[in-house]
Amino acid sequence: MKNRAYFLTAIVSAAVLLSACSPNGGTIKVNSVTLKTETLKNKISATGVVESTESKNVYSTLTYPVKSVNVKVGDAVNAGDVLCVIDSKDLEQQIAQKQAALDSSNTSSYYQLVESEKKYNEAKNNLDNGLNSELNAAEAALKSAKIDLDSAKAKYENAQKSQTTNGNKALLDAYDAYSKAKNNYEGKKAEYYSELAKDYRTDEDAVKAAEEKLASLKSDWLKAKDELSDAQGKDSITVQKATEKVDKAKQAYDDQLEEIYKLIKTSELEDIRKTLASYEETYDSAKQTYDEKVEQFGGDLLTYKSSYETAQVNYDKALSAYEATKLSVNQQLESYKNDLEKNKAIASNEPSVLELAALREKLNDCTVKSPIAGTVTAIYAKEGTPPNGVMFVVENTKALKIKAYVKEYDINSIAENMKVLIESDATGDDKYEGYISRISPAAQKDSSNATQFEIEVTVKTPQTKLLIGMNTRLEIIAQEKENVVGVRYDAIGTGDDGSSFVYIAQKNEKGTYIVKKVPVTTGMETDFEVEISGEGISDGSIVITDINKVRDGMTVSLSE
Repeated sequence: MKNRAYFLTAIVSAAVLLSACSPNGGTIKVNSVTLKTETLKNKISATGVVESTESKNVYSTLTYPVKSVNVKVGDAVNAGDVLCVIDSKDLEQQIAQKQAALDSSNTSSYYQLVESEKKYNEAKNNLDNGLNSELNAAEAALKSAKIDLDSAKAKYENAQKSQTTNGNKALLDAYDAYSKAKNNYEGKKAEYYSELAKDYRTDEDAVKAAEEKLASLKSDWLKAKDELSDAQGKDSITVQKATEKVDKAKQAYDDQLEEIYKLIKTSELEDIRKTLASYEETYDSAKQTYDEKVEQFGGDLLTYKSSYETAQVNYDKALSAYEATKLSVNQQLESYKNDLEKNKAIASNEPSVLELAALREKLNDCTVKSPIAGTVTAIYAKEGTPPNGVMFVVENTKALKIKAYVKEYDINSIAENMKVLIESDATGDDKYEGYISRISPAAQKDSSNATQFEIEVTVKTPQTKLLIGMNTRLEIIAQEKENVVGVRYDAIGTGDDGSSFVYIAQKNEKGTYIVKKVPVTTGMETDFEVEISGEGISDGSIVITDINKVRDGMTVSLSE
């Protein structure tokens, strides 16, 4: 970053001001800039080379010649795809000879070893290549549940937006109160009957019979209340009869509740029953309020909310099932592996068995497969020649990073996750976005012995024209501020008290401009500009940059 210093306003003498005027006493011309709202950025430049975030070198320790190379540079491959085949003719002959010798001796430990090796290899291959049916089914169920959850959530949120704000809140509040009251009531009811069963002093059957009668009387009471509601607006006699029916039903309910209290023989159980009655009353009231709000504002919102909650529960269950299946599959694989190791140990006293097993492993290794999904970026294997070191390089060309270096004096200005703009001569005017994903904790020396630090920039833009090995130019956005106005440093003056100001040009009726001194507050600084704000500072304001030529109140004209 460059060292910056404000240009101090020079003390302008009267003589200087006079000399600045034109000979005929006219106005002087000054340079200016029109302010505009912009995004100020502090940028650090660097260069780097494109690499893959995932790169694998493929080797083989076999000494047999390569029979066929199945890919070429640039081919896309999946994990497990065959890259080449090593000639296994001699190896197969050795295996056949060893097999014949074992068959004649009928060695049981060999067959146990072969079977356990087969189970382990099949299970591992299925897991590595996404072919395990149980895990795939669990994963499919999880994806389906996630789709349902996202859909239910979207419908619920859309329903929330479509409701009027007040109605929406009133309905949700009523639903929440109803749900809470219902849970409290049902929980206390379960506790009541549990304690009733434990209370040896109370006749459980008699209380249950009384509770059933109480439930029936409550139904009669609620029915009478509905009839009273329907009677509203009718003649007074009808209303009076309906009211008397409600009172009578309520009294019958209360009398029966008292009978239950008499049947209960312990104070502890009686306290629980009284709390239950209180919860039931709260529940009935909350349900009534909720029903009224549903009728008033519509029930779609609550339907969507219920569907959303159900979808969340189903997703959580599917996630748990997937994790359990994944654990079970890995445990099964571990079990097969343990069996294989055990059978190897059993066969360890029989050299011919172990030798044949080793040959079979070599035979399996004759088919060289890609360890990852990606693109073949280098091929060193040659048909007819035994492997020697790296045979293939497979890289993920869709997940790219850039290795770059930052100078020592910039290192404390950057941090991980900072935004980075990426350009390359090879991609023209295209700009891609990335972020700093790693900063080396140790310095290095460049070719001129200057200190620098290695960084990695992960490419964030999904589709780019960047290719592995390309040279790039990076702009690290160390600081960024949107919707501000900024001016050059030499357009800002400093008063005797250290405060900052600028000169604004205000147009008059004659077509010239009056200079006005405006105090400003400075903010973010870049290499070329500084943010300013203050009264009269806005988009379109004209700021005079020749501050040594003007004073407050002068008349000036603007240079073209």
